[in-house]
Amino acid sequence: MPNTQTHSLIKLNKMTFYAYHGVLPQEAVLGAHYEVDAELSVDITSAALNDDLAQTIDYGMVYMLIKTEMTETRQQLLETLAYRMAHKLLETFALVDRTTIAVRKLHPPLGGECHSAEVSYTFIRS
Repeated sequence: MPNTQTHSLIKLNKMTFYAYHGVLPQEAVLGAHYEVDAELSVDITSAALNDDLAQTIDYGMVYMLIKTEMTETRQQLLETLAYRMAHKLLETFALVDRTTIAVRKLHPPLGGECHSAEVSYTFIRS
């Protein structure tokens, strides 16, 4: 087999949560709808060749880590949420080389019509 490089992405898209993040006092009381996308760069070659979950990332564990951050913490900023989730994913999963987290607050209280506000954060293992 010739020398090759592989690049694989595992993505969990539009995970939805109702949570209580935000700067405004009413956001802590009323809450809001959120979406989170997670993209993890992982070499899946061994897992694919052996059909073995132990050689890749368990999607359920990724979801639970994100769910915990979204529903059991209270942050003012989307930036903080994205940062914390990205770093926790790299701390938890040694196979992950890079992760990008996008956090969207649906219909944010901006004084006008806006479908969502989004922050995306990428963290690369050094």
